Amino acid sequence: MDLGVRGDRSLLGAHVRLTRLLPTIAAFFLAVGLAAHAFDELNGRPLRTRIPSSTLIGVAAIALGGSIGLGIVGIGQVGWVLIPFLVVGPVLVLAYNFELFGGVLHNDLTFAAAWGAFPS
Repeated sequence: MDLGVRGDRSLLGAHVRLTRLLPTIAAFFLAVGLAAHAFDELNGRPLRTRIPSSTLIGVAAIALGGSIGLGIVGIGQVGWVLIPFLVVGPVLVLAYNFELFGGVLHNDLTFAAAWGAFPS
């Protein structure tokens, strides 16, 4: 579906393609909304939930895998330019939430750059 709002200077592009926008939103929700939060809860229980660890691992694995799967399908629509995002995205999710690499990526700058700028 093409929303085709030509001439509207408030949009970054001339056309909004829902066939690209909706899977992008879904992938971001799966990776950050579900997987990252589940991994974060596994690493220290900051939300103090009683969700079993096995459930958190299952949700995170399925969500991150689904996000990567949507990205792989997206290569056919968008092209090879998505491959760096398919590599960097999961690394950021894991490194940030599990404080890998000595926790060097678990800070406000990485949070803002990764989660704020990544989907754009």
